[in-house]
Amino acid sequence: MDKNTKISYIMSSTFEEGHRVPYKSFFANYLEINAVAVLPDGERVITATDARTMTLWDVTGEDLSTFSDHSDSVNAVVILPDGEHALSASDDKTLKLWDLATAEALVTFSDHFDCVTAVAILPGR
Repeated sequence: MDKNTKISYIMSSTFEEGHRVPYKSFFANYLEINAVAVLPDGERVITATDARTMTLWDVTGEDLSTFSDHSDSVNAVVILPDGEHALSASDDKTLKLWDLATAEALVTFSDHFDCVTAVAILPGR
């Protein structure tokens, strides 16, 4: 069975009717990707998976680092505005704050009563 998943993402936040929307795509070696977040440089993305991990990829599909401190499926991930940290949500009932440079979990928020299925960041805070 082919374990490649095509990941595509839009390269612009503005759209004009009748104009082509710029995007990038690459193949990742995972079947169960639950979420994708694009880093501000547009050259790297992070994926959240059922394999209890997140992976940082470059646009060629090269696996740059793996984030593996969750004990259950990772459902969502967002990049903080600084572009240096990510926040993940998991079925293990936690949120984790990650350092993207080291792939280390810096803080675990564990006061949830059930699976955490989504996460968002309020811009400008």
